[in-house]
Amino acid sequence: MINGNESIVIEVRQRCLEFYVTAAKEICKKLLINDSFLKKLKVFMPGLALLLPDRELTFNHVIFISRTFRGYDEDLLKTEWCRLYQDYTVEDKNELAKLDFDDMWKQICRHSYPRKLGNAVPSQSNSNADSKRVFSYLPDLKTEQTII
Repeated sequence: MINGNESIVIEVRQRCLEFYVTAAKEICKKLLINDSFLKKLKVFMPGLALLLPDRELTFNHVIFISRTFRGYDEDLLKTEWCRLYQDYTVEDKNELAKLDFDDMWKQICRHSYPRKLGNAVPSQSNSNADSKRVFSYLPDLKTEQTII
């Protein structure tokens, strides 16, 4: 360092490091990283949903999530969750597990049986076409209300 500025550089670096550490801790508090609900959602990830043979253990996560949203028949959910593992060959499971989350669940929901399970998993597309359509009606509604 030139002309004794080394101590200033070290001080600035230390202060920046302290800032980033504090910011990271605060972000972790706000983002609910340790939230049990978010951790249990992992059960629907392609590798876990299809490939784990212990359906009882994974069903505990499914039932926790379904109780959070209420209105699901737990017996039917359990039947569908177990059949999800049984009804596919190893090759089919491996192929489905390679897909991303939405595509995998869309493929699974094309079968006739996973009605409740398919509703419990957010497998809708990321398109916002419906919301755009709704907002396109707003000017017309405002105009009609003004006339009335």
